[in-house]
Amino acid sequence: MAIFGNTSETDLGGHDLGVYVLGSQYTCPESGIADKITARIWIDAAVTVNIKSAMYDSSGNLITNGLSDEVGCLGIAVNKWYDFPFSAPKPSLLNQDYIIVLRGAATSYLAHSSVETGSLKYSTTPYASFPADPETFSIGDAYKAIYCTYTPSGQVYISKVQRVTGMRTFGGISSIYNRFPTLKPRRF
Repeated sequence: MAIFGNTSETDLGGHDLGVYVLGSQYTCPESGIADKITARIWIDAAVTVNIKSAMYDSSGNLITNGLSDEVGCLGIAVNKWYDFPFSAPKPSLLNQDYIIVLRGAATSYLAHSSVETGSLKYSTTPYASFPADPETFSIGDAYKAIYCTYTPSGQVYISKVQRVTGMRTFGGISSIYNRFPTLKPRRF
């Protein structure tokens, strides 16, 4: 697993997800498959607020399968990291810029960790219409605490048997018979 985005714990304030679609633009450093979006959110009261997340390319086009599952976030009056997983099929990523955003159904705040010119992306698309495709984002100056966890392409699972013996473990039982021709399967 790898991540791209802003994982900072510093909180300088937030903007209301109940009013705006909010996020920032980040560069994915390599190709892969997106697993989830994680964001630092403040919800004032002990209520559950439904929140959705989405990923857009840098032109404001929703990427294929780029809408996360809707999550009911329980307010605890502190900033907390919440996960927004993608259902299968999960979005494919390339080495390029993506705009990662959230939209809440009610008052909730997406934290920002610094003020950087042009780093905030926002719109006023209503929750019921989110995500718009394409989306026209306005630009602000808050670097949002939001990131994407993904599995890089080419990351290969290596079994314990392969690590210990050096044998390739793919190909199933037939590859064993090909390697050891005198070994014959038993028939019952």
